[in-house]
Amino acid sequence: MEKLLLVQVGASKERQIRRLAEGKKIRVLSVGNDCGSDVLEALLSGERSSSQKERVALPAAELVVFSDVTDKHFEKLLFEMRTKGIQVDYKAVATPVNRNWTMETLYRELEREKEQLMRAGNEEV
Repeated sequence: MEKLLLVQVGASKERQIRRLAEGKKIRVLSVGNDCGSDVLEALLSGERSSSQKERVALPAAELVVFSDVTDKHFEKLLFEMRTKGIQVDYKAVATPVNRNWTMETLYRELEREKEQLMRAGNEEV
């Protein structure tokens, strides 16, 4: 089943993204910033893998995770988000590897990749 997981996405953006996804029959799940110790796969299943005591806060950055979204829908969603000016800090695709990561690990990896891209961009200038 095609799903989007919205992490720390503001209410207005969430409504816009939900509208885009509904037209494609894509399920949208949303969580706040206290899911750092939760495993991505659990969140995509609509569950929390950590107890209330174990919850870890994430850095203040919005994230959209695409899970089992067809190539056609993926491209369309990205295009529609871009043309409607819906910007989020990070976009990721759920893979067999990262599905077993905690959200904190996923955020760290996204931050590391962003830093690498920025360094590579500065070297080309």
